[in-house]
Amino acid sequence: VSTQSTGKQMFSRFISKSLTTSFGAFQQSAKFTQYALPKAKATWFPVLLFTTTALGLKYYGTTYYAAENYKPKAVFVLGGPGAGKGTQCQKIVSNFGYVHLSAGDLLRAEMNSGSSYGDMIAKMIKEGQIVPSEVTINLLKNAMGSSQSKKFLIDGFPRNDENRTGWERIVGDSVDIPFVLFFDVPENVMEDRLLKRGETSGRTDDNIASIKKRFRTFLDSTMPVLRYYESKNKLRRINGNRDPEEVFKEVSKLFQEVERDIERNR
Repeated sequence: VSTQSTGKQMFSRFISKSLTTSFGAFQQSAKFTQYALPKAKATWFPVLLFTTTALGLKYYGTTYYAAENYKPKAVFVLGGPGAGKGTQCQKIVSNFGYVHLSAGDLLRAEMNSGSSYGDMIAKMIKEGQIVPSEVTINLLKNAMGSSQSKKFLIDGFPRNDENRTGWERIVGDSVDIPFVLFFDVPENVMEDRLLKRGETSGRTDDNIASIKKRFRTFLDSTMPVLRYYESKNKLRRINGNRDPEEVFKEVSKLFQEVERDIERNR
């Protein structure tokens, strides 16, 4: 099926759905309404604009929006606790426009939401254990699905082979993984960073007992994931025991190549 015919079908379904919804709503509201496709970058489509009147919908013009024609991309960001993943992710977001999704932050938010998973997540995080894959993957899928972006950093995932195979089973090739970023930092350096962070973070796992458990979990569970992606030539190992700006210079080169690949495929 050609890109043009696919675009026409998408546009037809979009307008049909919008008009159906609008006729049910206009009787209760006389407010201006604009029906448009989400903002995007590559293939352009016309979008009809309407306003509501006492007689129904009135056409008043056409605008154009673009639909991105590349698959969503996600970069897995891995490293031991305190390796500097969050710091580097902030820099990537600022410079390359990615959406930062922290598996740990999503789990903590769920833990505090009062959901059925909350107590289980709280207990497992406190013990330095890994939450079942289906929970984490569904939280990530929901976050990606609610975003307008198609470029994501997934921080702290996959942490074990169950995470990895779960992602491949549930998400599959619907999301492109250009590479896996791994920040390599000595354990004693990570421990010092975490203890310093624990002075102000308020996190229950930033204490020496939880830190030791997290280090063991990382070595036992995440190292096999790194070996798997290395065997697929997907692993990009970065020395994280340097000034953050020096680390980011090396990281930037990887993301610049992804941006060039996106441009080539438009």
